Amino acid sequence: MIGLRISKALLTAEMNALVKVELHHFLEIAQTEGLAAPDTSLFFDVNDDGWSIDLRAPDKCHVEGVGKKSIMLMADEGPQLNIQQRYHVTYCEQIDDASLADEQSEQQTEWQAQPLSTIKPKGGDAVNVTSHLSSYVVIACSPLQDAPLSELWLAGDEVRSLTSAAFPSTILSSAIFFSPTTPSPTTPSPTTSVSKVSHADGSKHLPVSQHSLVSKHLAWLIGALILDFPLEDALIIARASLNVSRETWPRSVDDFPIIPSITAENRDIENTSGGKSSAVGVLPISEASIPETSISDTNDNRHLFNAVNAADLSFYPVVDDVMWVDRLLRLGVKTIQLRIKNPHQADLEQQIKQAVLLGKTYQAQVFINDYWQLAIQYQAFGVHLGQDDLHTADIQALRHAGIRLGISTHGYWEILKAQQLHPSYIALGHIFPTTTKQMPSQPQGLARLRLYQQFVDSIAKAHHRVIPTVAIGGIDLNNAATVLAQGVSSLAVVRAVTQATNTASAVDDFQRLFLSREGALSRNVRSQPRRKAHGTAR
Repeated sequence: MIGLRISKALLTAEMNALVKVELHHFLEIAQTEGLAAPDTSLFFDVNDDGWSIDLRAPDKCHVEGVGKKSIMLMADEGPQLNIQQRYHVTYCEQIDDASLADEQSEQQTEWQAQPLSTIKPKGGDAVNVTSHLSSYVVIACSPLQDAPLSELWLAGDEVRSLTSAAFPSTILSSAIFFSPTTPSPTTPSPTTSVSKVSHADGSKHLPVSQHSLVSKHLAWLIGALILDFPLEDALIIARASLNVSRETWPRSVDDFPIIPSITAENRDIENTSGGKSSAVGVLPISEASIPETSISDTNDNRHLFNAVNAADLSFYPVVDDVMWVDRLLRLGVKTIQLRIKNPHQADLEQQIKQAVLLGKTYQAQVFINDYWQLAIQYQAFGVHLGQDDLHTADIQALRHAGIRLGISTHGYWEILKAQQLHPSYIALGHIFPTTTKQMPSQPQGLARLRLYQQFVDSIAKAHHRVIPTVAIGGIDLNNAATVLAQGVSSLAVVRAVTQATNTASAVDDFQRLFLSREGALSRNVRSQPRRKAHGTAR
């Protein structure tokens, strides 16, 4: 169960009713997209501690208590419940500088504006961001479309600062969203001191005019978490939902918020204890701290990694020994990855050196997993990196060495991070359950794979370039055709080759699958009517 602690002032009967309506609508969209089974339903249970939202199939309705995929919505003032995952969610309202100045002149008491990242739970200390039990999520809501943009926000009855300089102090989880038609602000200037303020009507929470916007965002946040999206994805999916029509799942990169660059995330920041910690895992922070640049404007060919041969990037075995590299290249495989999990393996360097040499001998695309320093040393064709490796590898050195780069992703947030590096390909996975590697996420399935592929396609369109994709995780000959049907460029396989009864036959079967797909695509192109210009066919 996941617990969301919300301000009691926000959990009004009106807001609860709006969220319920939006949640039912979210489920309908999820079912249409194949993200939820057609027979699933939402169940609501209201009690003194709050109310829980549970996603269950009809045959499980009689089961007492909440199911595995459930959310407990609690007030900040409520009791501390024993919940495995707990997030403190704060919705803030933007403050008009002018009205704040007027009120400040009328009051003698001045309060230092604290950053959003130091908000404390009522009656408690600041949340320890290193704790695995709780994360703090700050969601700021811009009021009117034509309102002047401000760095000051009202969280409960306290004024908070949204300066980019404030975030490194105790960066929590922060997803800042604005009204869909409001332009993204530029980086604000630092603030000094301001007075404590409240709304004109004396309330300490968002005005009624914002309830419909907040209720939709909150419902999509809850719904995405119920569907097992990680928190990072749930936050940006909820943000993107504000930019699409009511019946639509967000697909285009233009619908999603701009996230911090990997370079910015990789710096050392000062944590609450005064020490240094890596910013890896920081959730979407304020668009106010990000330059106002669209994704299409960041296309710079000087920063692109070299491209792979698209025809050869199709059947893509991943093996753990150079003997497999040799064997498969002899069978005509043109793209392969050497993935040795043990960094202390005695012959690690020799295996990488030999794999690189084999790739050059057979003119094949041989990728080295993780060990980028050795890949540079022996001039490998390509390197494949996971998300954690992006924060430690020398990306510039790889690019300058002319080495191709493939990056693993597991959802929207990681795709957005990976695309910033303009890699040679993006891997999407894992699609089905797999035993070859311990995975940090749940299997995506075909429905999410299709949505992620559409998302990558929108990024490629914005960049005016091709971004190949590689599906990975539990893929074999029984499901390969359905995976390819989702639009991916390539299939990465492990056991389907290394544990096949007849390796040569398995390789032939996979290669025929790609040949048949290429043939179908070619026939489809030839069947399209040719365009005419000035009456002349071309």
